[in-house]
Amino acid sequence: SLQGKNYLINHFEIPQHKVLLSRLGTNPIHINHDVKQLKDLFKIISCSTLIPLKRVDLMAKALMECSPTFEWKHIGDGPEADKLKKLTAAKWPGNEIFIGQKNNQEVLDIYKRTYFDLFVSLSESEGLPVSMMEAQSAGIPILATDVGGVSEIVKEGETGWLLRADCAPGQVAEKLNKIRQIPTTEMQEMRIRCREHWEAHFSAEKNYREFVKELGGYCTR
Repeated sequence: SLQGKNYLINHFEIPQHKVLLSRLGTNPIHINHDVKQLKDLFKIISCSTLIPLKRVDLMAKALMECSPTFEWKHIGDGPEADKLKKLTAAKWPGNEIFIGQKNNQEVLDIYKRTYFDLFVSLSESEGLPVSMMEAQSAGIPILATDVGGVSEIVKEGETGWLLRADCAPGQVAEKLNKIRQIPTTEMQEMRIRCREHWEAHFSAEKNYREFVKELGGYCTR
């Protein structure tokens, strides 16, 4: 991430010309699902390990303040799983939120065949998440905390929205409700911008070719 590059330069006094920014990337997701069909249902997806750092409990508490028109699915497992299932059991008795650990191909297949309105990440710390690159490849707008290099992929009002790192459940709920009210046509335009932003900045094929080309240049110097 650019944030990581600047951190190295500013905190360790490394000459700027010795630090190369070369972002990771992901393979494209070619969606195989219909456009939004259930107009009254707003579908949210999140993907992370269930550990305190990821603050999935903040997401649960925020949705408890929202209307039942929100549907939430979470990909991932971890030591916080039982605690989170107990926390969400009152509002979601069936507890079908947590769909468990998936390998990378399974995650991509979920995005390929399932329509989601929004990807959410409320981590207290991040680098530049691959999980967001994958979601953006599928054209899914992102709501995330403004930590680490997240602002390099989530462009406010263009590919998603940013929240303060210390946001409270009520603030997250308020933002979700506002996003929920955005007209479908505007959200569809944002989905297109998400895919275009991924193609420009987070395509594995493009980024890795550029990285190899850059290394080749160093080898001939």
